Amino acid sequence: MIPALLALVIAALFTGAALYILVAEQPARLLIPEPALLVQWRRAYHGGTAMQGSLAVLGFLCAALAWWLTGRTGFLAGGLVLVANWPYTLIVIMPVNRRLEALEPSAPELSALESSAAGQPVRALVERWGHLHAGRLGLGGLALLILFWTLASLTVA
Repeated sequence: MIPALLALVIAALFTGAALYILVAEQPARLLIPEPALLVQWRRAYHGGTAMQGSLAVLGFLCAALAWWLTGRTGFLAGGLVLVANWPYTLIVIMPVNRRLEALEPSAPELSALESSAAGQPVRALVERWGHLHAGRLGLGGLALLILFWTLASLTVA
């Protein structure tokens, strides 16, 4: 069943990307000073948005096709959980994204010459963003488990 396998692989790619961001990229990002922290977050955010957003939609479409072909509601459920990253991002994470996007890296409040407390709001926002991004990992992982379980039960039956 090619659509089901594709949905599973896409969910794994999405989840792997979210995991990479949380365990490698975000901790490394938090080690750098402001304003470089903000600049790095923006570059990663813009690249990651296109990649993860596309994976969520494509994974959902493959899972929906697998559901349509097999009648197994697990495929539809897994696809819906994967694409739930869109509303989660728009409702929960987007307010933090907008605040970070509104800041200017060269603004005086981010100057490295000023006290370390000056950069604290940026660092706190990026840390909050990382905690919220963990929800994307959770949704991706749950979608991956649902799709795997459904596909495994299809091959056993």
